[in-house]
Amino acid sequence: MIVLPTAIVGPPEAPELAPPARPTPVTWILLGIIIALALAEAAAVHAALGGWPSLPAGLVRTVTIAQASALLYPAPDLFLPHQLWTAALVADGGALGRATGALLWLWQGLAALAVLTVAGRAAERRLGPLAWAAALLVLAPLVTIVHLRQPDLGAALACLPDLVAGVAGLAWGLFAGHRVRWAAYYWLVVVVGVLPFRLHLRWLATVYVIQEAVRAGLALPGPEAIERWYGLAVAVPVGYALGTAARLLQRRGTLAAPE
Repeated sequence: MIVLPTAIVGPPEAPELAPPARPTPVTWILLGIIIALALAEAAAVHAALGGWPSLPAGLVRTVTIAQASALLYPAPDLFLPHQLWTAALVADGGALGRATGALLWLWQGLAALAVLTVAGRAAERRLGPLAWAAALLVLAPLVTIVHLRQPDLGAALACLPDLVAGVAGLAWGLFAGHRVRWAAYYWLVVVVGVLPFRLHLRWLATVYVIQEAVRAGLALPGPEAIERWYGLAVAVPVGYALGTAARLLQRRGTLAAPE
């Protein structure tokens, strides 16, 4: 059985959501960048481990350097300001070399994509592409900068889970009173049934944080897992505050909803 969020919906007393047909280019671009970086990291790790010896050494070196430059290094001498944004696009790849690393990496990626697709597209429909892009540019450094307080962490910390938790919190604040439609898929070899149900939007952030905390505990060493938990705990209220502010601005007419 697998349980996935499928859409944000609202009770009768809540404001109507934008039509599902409205395009969401910013969210799709964000998802494409995240997937491309994850695949590049997987290619670099497998090549470094001798899994894909046919890849040119120059390509492997270029991909590895580019991927490493996108991480948020806690050590001050390795930190660059742009990493406050790029770190939020990178998933944890350190576990890829372990026996269960690929499954843990895939677990993180699928959970992140599911939440971003549901919450991000709904938020973009409500705010419009420009305002949503601006919200992401504000949210990314706010959820990654908290890790700079740990200069002795000893390793780079990828911050995609922090961004996803922040987006879930933002959706919670933006769509007050709405619900998330979930679907529990169960199967024997093939899918044999789907059980739909609805939960308050706060559960999208809660479920994501819980499952990501469990995954981090399995995939990361002790200090890094604790830092991941701290980042998740900070990201949700930061996103909620941004979403609430956007909702109040829309209510006052300062931030106009797209037609």
